Amino acid sequence: MTKEELLEYRTLIINIKQLEEKLFEIESRATKCTTRITDDPHSQSQIHDSMAEAVAQCQDISEEINRLVKISHRMLAQIKSESQKLSVNQGYIIYLRYCKCYSWEDICKRTGYGRTKANEVHNKAIKMLQKPQYIV
Repeated sequence: MTKEELLEYRTLIINIKQLEEKLFEIESRATKCTTRITDDPHSQSQIHDSMAEAVAQCQDISEEINRLVKISHRMLAQIKSESQKLSVNQGYIIYLRYCKCYSWEDICKRTGYGRTKANEVHNKAIKMLQKPQYIV
């Protein structure tokens, strides 16, 4: 497993979170739509059109989220498998950085490491993950 693959997973998780926020925003706006009784038939059709558009957007975003989640599950299984060759501390830093998308500052707070030590443990973990494992 390469650092690029870990970054790809991290980016995937961030994209899923952003899509979930967008979905929540659209759903919130759609549920806030209220109809007013007016003599203007066009205003009713405009509300109906915007609701239909919101529903279609929600469906598209939900489908994309589901597609990305399936990919993320496959990638996470690979990360878990590869992480078995790491020490507990190395695995924890990889987990926080790439699976939980934590900043280096947050990782340092969680682990009690300074930035230099956290980077050192991270870099050793990356080297371990990139080593091919030979079956004897």
